[in-house]
Amino acid sequence: NAIGGMVNIITKKGEKSETPFSLTVENGSFLPLPYGTSNDRNWASLVDSRKYELSYTNENLVVSIGDVTAHNAYTYDDGSSTTKLRENAQVYEIHGSVNYKQKLSDLASFNTQNLVSYKNLGLPGSTAFGLTPKDYEKDILVRTQNKLVFSTPSPQFEEVTAQISYVYAQTLFHDADADYITPGDQPEDSIHHKHKGSAQVNGIWNLGEQYALTTDLLYTMDYIDSTDINQNARHDIGASANGSIYFDDGKLSLHPSVNLHYISDIETLSPNASLGTIYTAAKGLDVKATISYAENIPTFSDLYWPYTDYGWGYTYVGNPNLKPEKGVNADAGLAYTRGNLSYEGMLFGRNIYNAIDASGSMPVNIAHSVYVGTEQTITASLFDGLSLKMSYQYNKSFDLSSGKTFEDNVEVPYIRNHTIKGSATYTGKAYDLTLDGTYASATKDSYGATWDDYLVINLVTNVHLSETLTTYLAIDNVLNASYELSAGYPMPGTKIRLGGKLRF
Repeated sequence: NAIGGMVNIITKKGEKSETPFSLTVENGSFLPLPYGTSNDRNWASLVDSRKYELSYTNENLVVSIGDVTAHNAYTYDDGSSTTKLRENAQVYEIHGSVNYKQKLSDLASFNTQNLVSYKNLGLPGSTAFGLTPKDYEKDILVRTQNKLVFSTPSPQFEEVTAQISYVYAQTLFHDADADYITPGDQPEDSIHHKHKGSAQVNGIWNLGEQYALTTDLLYTMDYIDSTDINQNARHDIGASANGSIYFDDGKLSLHPSVNLHYISDIETLSPNASLGTIYTAAKGLDVKATISYAENIPTFSDLYWPYTDYGWGYTYVGNPNLKPEKGVNADAGLAYTRGNLSYEGMLFGRNIYNAIDASGSMPVNIAHSVYVGTEQTITASLFDGLSLKMSYQYNKSFDLSSGKTFEDNVEVPYIRNHTIKGSATYTGKAYDLTLDGTYASATKDSYGATWDDYLVINLVTNVHLSETLTTYLAIDNVLNASYELSAGYPMPGTKIRLGGKLRF
């Protein structure tokens, strides 16, 4: 729900240590349940996946290299009389990163973060629209982000940051059987070269204790060279400002935010703005409210995804006529903290025009939709070492396009009305134990088919055998629930992960 898509990601920092090296190892197991008409069992599921990562950390430098191997050969129920084994869903990945920070002077510092990864993925296909047992995808990613930070460069600024980043990504799709598109076709590789570069200048202003202001200028270039959609480029030029104003010794505060972007390929000027307020009514009690206007620009995939005919009456294609999603959002609530108990609750409403719905055979705009609901969160520490957290979200949607009204009660596809999450964590001297779960109510897809509700529970325990050795046991999906987050792609059942981390 970031307004205008503004998200701040903070990565791990280096620290000086007598044990700068760490080795992390994990083995993942699926239960070898019977499948097929002959009730076979895949005993290799006991060593289905492995992860390794070696890292080195000191005060200014963090270096890591790792790999992931996962066959993802889990059993699933597709509604037929026999259980199936997921095939061609394997993942092979190797990655490395180098992060370095250097203080250049008392007022300046330099930070660089760099990542390289390679993936070879099986493409299992959809259980609803047909399997693709021989297709695969290969991904290459190279990313660098370089930042200069100047502290108190002038009386007007507390800090100024200049940042340059670049990402190169190559995606290759191998279609092992093109005959279903045009008989006699030979298999072809679909290759996409993607480039994204950005330059940003950010300033934190020095306006005294009563005011806070941050501004930035941003330029981003997206470019894709594809065998399917040829060349496309997007230039995004933007500026933003967000701040705070404090009254009555900080009891009342206003938090305005605004950004404006020009998107070249669709020739659109996209504004986003919000205004929030926080009032401290009593010790530990804050009353909050926000109103905002936000736009969501269609991605390259939304606009230009190449025509695909899967041969069984299902096609998918981008929509070059897709319009930006625009909406007015409002929420109001309160936050209360007393001792070991905290509560936060809010009511929200969203009035969206041209919402982008990608659940069908092509992304389309929903001319008008409305969402109303509530979010509630409670956190409590009952006694030393035990903490509980519970959250509940109710989200009611109305599709008001094509003359529909609230009385028609037509909901937006894939919106689950009820979502409940909870966790309990116990931390002892030598171990910690966490039990968490998620319940999501039933919903319907864009074709009117019902997606069942589901309950997923996970268990994780960490055991600190010594100052340098930690082991852990995780059981994902303890109840072996069957559910899907994307149509035709079943999520795994129960998985057991055993691993550890050694520092030396």
